[in-house]
This record gives sequence, structure tokens and C-alpha cells, in this order.
Amino acid sequence: MIYIFDFLVIFGAAIVGGIVTVVGSVIVLGKKATEPKNELRQKVNNLEKEIEELKGRK
Repeated sequence: MIYIFDFLVIFGAAIVGGIVTVVGSVIVLGKKATEPKNELRQKVNNLEKEIEELKGRK
């Protein structure tokens, strides 16, 4: 009987660890997917500011 309890505890810990790993991986991949978009958005904003500055010099 005690062996079954030990097995269930280890199995439960493995399941929880797997869930945490999957959730963590999804979060990390989601951040990596949006990171280039944010970088590109920042570059576009900088270029728009430069264009406005150049137009103002005329």
C-alpha cells in the first residue's frame, strides 16, 4: 500500500513539473515572437521623428 502512495506522489510531482515546463515554454516563445515587432516599431517611430525633424528644417 505504501508503494502506491509513493508512486502517486512522484507521478503527481512529474505532472506538475511538466505543466510548469509547458507553460514556461509558451511564455518564453511568446515573448521572443513579439520582441522583433517591438524593435521594429521602435525603429519606425525613430524614423518618423527624423522625417518630421527634416520637414521642419525646410
